[in-house]
Amino acid sequence: STPLYSSAASDVYKRQYIYFIKNNYTNITYMQKAKSLKNQFNSLINPTLFLTPEEYKAFRTLITNGKLTKADNPAHHCGVMAIPYNKTSKELFIVHHKKANQWIFPGGHIEKNELLETALVREMREELGITLPHTSFPFMFSVMPIDNKSHTCRTHFDTWFLLTVTEVFPDCSEFNETKWVSIPSAFTHITHLTYLNVLKRMQKSNLFVN
Repeated sequence: STPLYSSAASDVYKRQYIYFIKNNYTNITYMQKAKSLKNQFNSLINPTLFLTPEEYKAFRTLITNGKLTKADNPAHHCGVMAIPYNKTSKELFIVHHKKANQWIFPGGHIEKNELLETALVREMREELGITLPHTSFPFMFSVMPIDNKSHTCRTHFDTWFLLTVTEVFPDCSEFNETKWVSIPSAFTHITHLTYLNVLKRMQKSNLFVN
């Protein structure tokens, strides 16, 4: 397997993330002014926000192609993923998804004509029953192969958000089970390599902070 970026790159990533947080208003304003999903991606992605250089290249190729949603590209398309984090209890919210048949984080496909923030707001309302008070800024991107022959999806190109929340009201029709877990416990529940690598990157970069 391709190794994660070096510690030096991780330091760059952490500094960039802190910069994004400090300049949240400016970046969110730009996201909201973007007229297309493609324009948003072109303004946001760079190699330090990916697990590997290969994933960055694959994501960039998809953006150039321009077919980003499941409606336009059933096999290879974009989604939004969220990591709900309770800063007080230091716990993460995970879901055992019925279709995926494993523990994952909440999220889903970006619908046609949606932007990143509208997709995130919709998915969190549908899956967690919450209304986001503001638009979060994405902290990383991933490319995840889907090995399920019963579905048309072959690759998910996901944008990741860290959400600070204290209460959720999950849609039980989509999940077998849901729970708040400690960060160490999340590593024992989640088995998919992409999700594990996202957690490792976040933990290494000290993104679970007060």
